[in-house]
Amino acid sequence: MNRASFLILLAVLRLGASPLAAAEPVPKAIPGTPAAPPPLSPRFKQVRERIGALYQNRNETPPPPDPRYNPFRPPGVAIQSAPVLPASVEPALGEPVPVASATDLARLQEAVATLKVSGTFEKDGRLYLVINAKPYKDNDVIQTQVQGEPVYMRVRQVSRRSVTVVLNEAEMTLKF
Repeated sequence: MNRASFLILLAVLRLGASPLAAAEPVPKAIPGTPAAPPPLSPRFKQVRERIGALYQNRNETPPPPDPRYNPFRPPGVAIQSAPVLPASVEPALGEPVPVASATDLARLQEAVATLKVSGTFEKDGRLYLVINAKPYKDNDVIQTQVQGEPVYMRVRQVSRRSVTVVLNEAEMTLKF
């Protein structure tokens, strides 16, 4: 090989082309862009789809929880929706919108949830129950507040391990 052909070959190699590749054009990668990944086998595609299905909610915001299935809601508390009024009947400004009242059982459950039972004791052959630091016996009335309103419950029966309270027709036994 003479000196002139050696210099030409060296110049061609420095430019990034080979004399054999001149016959076949090779697309060059654009600097700064990632190269296309090699195609995946079907097994890897299946695994990637399964991972995507399992972790879909981690990558996206999950839907808001339904308040009807809230495990931390006190027992008996009903989720009340706003009353639906027909389009032709609209309340006037300043006129209060009627709100459905809670049932006796729900109100009793809410009221019992506010009670703090400390224990029982016996005096003169009669069993007493200490609720909110006050002693109560059979047929006594317990006053408590539910949603800012006073609620009066009657103690129907006191035993060593339970108390039965009544509100109107609703009755509930609280075991401790």
